[in-house]
Amino acid sequence: MDIVLQQAANGLVLGMSYALVATGLTLVFGVLRMMNLSHGELYMLGAYILSALMQYLGLPYVVGCVLSVLLVALIGYFFGMTVVQPASHLEPINAMLATFGVSTLLSNLVLLIFKATPRMVSSPFQVVFQIGPVFLTIQKLIVVGMGLLLNLGVYLVIHHTTFGKMIWAISEQRTAAEIVGIDTKRMHNLAFTMGAVLAAISGVLVSALYSLAPNMGSGIMTKCFAIVVLGGLGSIPGAIIGGLLLGLAESLFTIIIPSQWTPAIAFVLLIVLLILKPEGLIGKSKGVKL
Repeated sequence: MDIVLQQAANGLVLGMSYALVATGLTLVFGVLRMMNLSHGELYMLGAYILSALMQYLGLPYVVGCVLSVLLVALIGYFFGMTVVQPASHLEPINAMLATFGVSTLLSNLVLLIFKATPRMVSSPFQVVFQIGPVFLTIQKLIVVGMGLLLNLGVYLVIHHTTFGKMIWAISEQRTAAEIVGIDTKRMHNLAFTMGAVLAAISGVLVSALYSLAPNMGSGIMTKCFAIVVLGGLGSIPGAIIGGLLLGLAESLFTIIIPSQWTPAIAFVLLIVLLILKPEGLIGKSKGVKL
């Protein structure tokens, strides 16, 4: 039972990091009606920029986290304006291929600069303490706390602000939104940047928990695609629940199966859910539900 509780706690941390990335991916999908295949690389970029800032400039962890997220936000805004926005007028498959090009560019740049050697980030919040039979670090609690706050913040912004109402309008009917005066190009760029920020925050938070590798973006992207479908395409609450569900499943199943099999769990859950509930946990069969 102690092992189960420990793995459940680890799964909650892992699932919250998944949920943060998946929420950003869902936000972009809800507004642009396209799957951003470069989203995982923005997550990876947040972690690698933090590592570089700490190693080469000697910046403290917290300062490095803030600067890393800001830099990824600028990079996301740049690619959103120069690649994603023009591609949003194309067929969905062509727009997805454009983001795949961004993904390939970013992953190869990181591989060229930092090589393939795994890297680690040192955090001052690695103090271990015990809650009953469960051992946790402050860093893991920060991941869970920040995940809860940011996901709640995104939900409140989408549902209770003017910005959120404009997002809703664009996701429902882009042409009608333009007719009433909403600057859809600006909103597209802002949504893409928000998604990049959420991915970067998750990247910098988990960089102190797991080793970094140039291909970590493709790994998280594969899982987040499954999470978005699990929760229901376009559903932010669904992305949060799907992320937590996958994180818990991966951690708990390592008790009974070898760890190398855990990447398959996302797709097993996806297949089962598509058979039982094709529209996702909270999604609808038609339309987009932010």
